[in-house]
Amino acid sequence: MPFVESAHTGSLFYAETRRSPSVPTVLLLHGVGGCHRDFDSLVATLAESYRVLALDWPGCGDSAAPRPASSASAALWLAVLEDFVRTMGIENAFVLGVGVGGYAATVLAARHKQAVRALVLANPTGFKAKSSFAFLSRAVSRVTKGTYAGARLLQTSAIRNDPAAVQRRREAASDPSKTAVTAGLWRSIIDPSHNAYQQANEITVPTLLIWGRNDAVRLYPSSSI
Repeated sequence: MPFVESAHTGSLFYAETRRSPSVPTVLLLHGVGGCHRDFDSLVATLAESYRVLALDWPGCGDSAAPRPASSASAALWLAVLEDFVRTMGIENAFVLGVGVGGYAATVLAARHKQAVRALVLANPTGFKAKSSFAFLSRAVSRVTKGTYAGARLLQTSAIRNDPAAVQRRREAASDPSKTAVTAGLWRSIIDPSHNAYQQANEITVPTLLIWGRNDAVRLYPSSSI
């Protein structure tokens, strides 16, 4: 099983297909409560033409949790992503990020232009000042107070149309460490410093924004696909 070390959190798991250096790289970054398996339905198709890397964020999937687990945050995930990109020597990659993974991908593209060829952002966080995400984040924070119980609720309700993903979240919800990671991430998302507007203005690569008609939160609430 492939692992690399992050200076910030320790062991990071990643899944890799088609290791040939002659093909472009696609880097897949999951969202809160998920893991690299969230992209299982995409990997086989992508691997026909690309080297595919799917990272488990700290405390998710098979990656080591930060210490303490409740210290997980969007800023920490970004720092870990920079460790991963540097260690793996990733350059000129197509990067797909979901939720907080989209936030990390956004800032990566702004800070490390040589690493990113193009972005796909699925409901990225960090844009709450101008979206319905602000309302939901504040509501979740008030109701759950970043508690383990609130995190368990979020883990089991985030994805409804993928039975395997739902089951993985249910299993994660019974793990106190993974639940603490989710709670920490949600606390960080509502912090005023979690804002990607400035970095987004510095992105020069092609960027595709994706959200779904049935998403609980949309970057542009009046739109659908």
